[in-house]
Parts: sequence; C-alpha cells; structure tokens
Amino acid sequence: MHCIMPSQTCVVNNCKSRKGIKHRFPKDPHLFDIWVSKCSKKKLNNLSIMEAYEKYVVYDMHFEPKFKILGTKRLHKEATPSLCIYSLRR
Repeated sequence: MHCIMPSQTCVVNNCKSRKGIKHRFPKDPHLFDIWVSKCSKKKLNNLSIMEAYEKYVVYDMHFEPKFKILGTKRLHKEATPSLCIYSLRR
C-alpha cells in the first residue's frame, strides 16, 4: 500500500502559498462541502471526499485564530476556511 502525498500548493482560489501549515480536507461530508464551496476551485466539484483529502491542502492562513488549537498545528473539528478567500467570478 502506498501513501499519496497531497499537493504542496494551497487549493484556495488564487492562493499561491507554498509555505506554512497545511490542512487536509475534512472527512465529514457537511464540512467537506463547505470547504469545497469556500475554496472556489472547479476541480474540487467532482471529487470524492477521499480524493480531495489525499490530493489537496488548504493553508493555515485561511483559518481564523478561533479555529486553531493552541500549542498545536491542528484545527478544531468545526473549522472552515474564511480568510483571504477569493471567489470565482461567475
């Protein structure tokens, strides 16, 4: 069994970050849908939860301090990206 490493680039629309703490997509279906919506990347729309979890990351800069677990690199279970989010123009 081989482990798939996620991208080193943040998947949030128009984010070019390659440095910092990376967070994988949540496995909870409700939170997953919120993250996909917030990231505004068309390539996420048809992925399963596991495909997004294995392939893509969202950088720490997109999460409010209230979602970060103090003294760790982890997020609270209800964390959703909301900072520096650029939605697609439709």
